Parts: sequence; C-alpha cells; structure tokens
Amino acid sequence: MSSNTRINIPFRLATNADLARAKANHSQWVETAGLLGDPAAQKTYEAADFPLLVAYTYPSVHGPHLDLIMNLIGWSFLLDDSLDRQGIRQASPAATEHTLNTYRKILDGNRAEPSADPLVTAWKSLLLCVHERSSEDLKARHRRHWEDLFDAFHREAKNNAGGIVPTFPEYLELRRAAGGMEICLDWAEAVGDFEVPSSVHSNPDFLRLREYTDDVVTMTNDIFSVQKEAQAGNTDNAVLVLALQEQCSWERATELTQKLIEQDVAQYQTTEARFLESGCFAQLALHEQSNVHRFLDAMKHWMRGSLEWHRNNPRYK
Repeated sequence: MSSNTRINIPFRLATNADLARAKANHSQWVETAGLLGDPAAQKTYEAADFPLLVAYTYPSVHGPHLDLIMNLIGWSFLLDDSLDRQGIRQASPAATEHTLNTYRKILDGNRAEPSADPLVTAWKSLLLCVHERSSEDLKARHRRHWEDLFDAFHREAKNNAGGIVPTFPEYLELRRAAGGMEICLDWAEAVGDFEVPSSVHSNPDFLRLREYTDDVVTMTNDIFSVQKEAQAGNTDNAVLVLALQEQCSWERATELTQKLIEQDVAQYQTTEARFLESGCFAQLALHEQSNVHRFLDAMKHWMRGSLEWHRNNPRYK
C-alpha cells in the first residue's frame, strides 16, 4: 500500500558495522544446521535479508554476540513460517499445539526425545546460548515470554481455524505475546552483556514502554503484511481488526493503524521522559542507569529499525 511510506517513527536509524561478516557466518550456520530444505526456500530466505533487520535493531552488538542474535532472529522467523504452513494454524489448532509442546519441553528443561527436525535441534542449542549469558532473573523472564508466545500461537490457530477476528483490545493482548517483541528485548540484554534491575522491569512506566514498543513494531508489521496475512487466513492483524470494527476499507484501516503507531510513539516519548525523572531511576547506581539507557535505546532501535527493514522487503510484497 502506498500509505505504508507515511509511517513516521522519529528515532535515529543506526546500522551495525559488523553486518557483512556476521551475515556470511549466518548463511553458513543456516546451511550447516539444515534449516532450509531446498534451493527455493533458500532463495526466499536470503531475499528477506533477516541479517539486515538485525543490523538495524541491534546496531551496537559485535562478534559472537552478533552471530548469536542473527541466528536467533533468523531461526524465529523460520519457526513462525513453519507454523504458518497451509493447514497448520489455519486448519489444525491441535497440530499446532502438538508442535509447540515439543518446544515447551525443551524450554522447561525436560529431556526431549532426539528430533529429526532441524528447527528443534537448533532451538536446543540457541536456548542454551541465551541462558548461558543470562542471570536467573533474565532466564525466568525469558521463559515466561516464550510461554506467553506459545499460548498466543495456539490461540491464533483457533482464531484462524474459526475465521474469528478479535476485537481490538483482544488483538492487542494477543499480538503483544505472539509478536515476540518481549523475547527480542530479552535478547537485547543477553547479547548486549547488560541487564536492567528487576525493580525497573516491574516499574509501571517501564512496562508501558515495553508495551508501546510491542505495539509499534507489531502494527508496523501488520500494515506491511496485511495482504499476505489475509490471503493465508490469518485474522490477528490490526488492519483487518480495525476494518471490521469500523466497517471501513483496508485503506482507511491502514490510516487508522498509522495514527495509532504515531500516538504510541508520542506516548513512548512522554513516558520515557517521566520515567527518567522518577525515583525508581534516580535511586539506581550509575552503572544501572547506564544499563537502563541501553535498554531504552534497544526499544527505539527496534521501532525505527523494523520500519526501515519492512519498507523494501520482498517478504511482504
């Protein structure tokens, strides 16, 4: 849609200088792990250029940490696509739940049966790498966000199979979990070699900042992917939800979604300023305040970088 280009997210766009090296390593990792079954799948995957998304959204991560986050992001898109195959989310919530239970067992630390699925094998290795870099608090938060995502995937499957379009409040709650942004923010800490204190992660304003980030990134994706989503029978898309709710065209619903994105960005800026003046922030040690600023930067890099990546990506054409 031509209106896509009117999305305005006024944060600085940065690009990771280590992109070329990490992209080559990622291509080798994907091939060695056997994650792409045929040349056509490889061509589609390479055209989507997930390493560029990582370069925009994690611009200050380098070396092995950049390699890890590139593999994590690439793998997560492959997982999502594997569940979006015809007949999985759309027609068989039970099949989706069965697949997700395999990943749940590994997340819970249970000994899983050896799997012939390269995605499952890669998940075991990637999860271990993340948790090796995480405190107990971060590991617990990371597990909880994955549990929320798995539950949301199953609910999406039920909606899609039944042709159910959620209300907008239902959509927001579901998309915040299924979009995976909370997990991507956990990864920002794990690969960035920093962590924000638990007192900050439980602060109401800080939680709102995470929600604004979730919503901006996912609604941006919804605008660019609406045609693909509708053709596949996926109903949890802001444009589709608003078109039904407001009884309007997709074009008008896209404009409404863009306005919501702009409102969320403005609310993010106001809330960030208020949080940085709060007692919660003031009582932190200087190194903890520095870590908070790094996390705030991570959220803004995701909002702005994701928009840039979507603008010319063939995945959504």
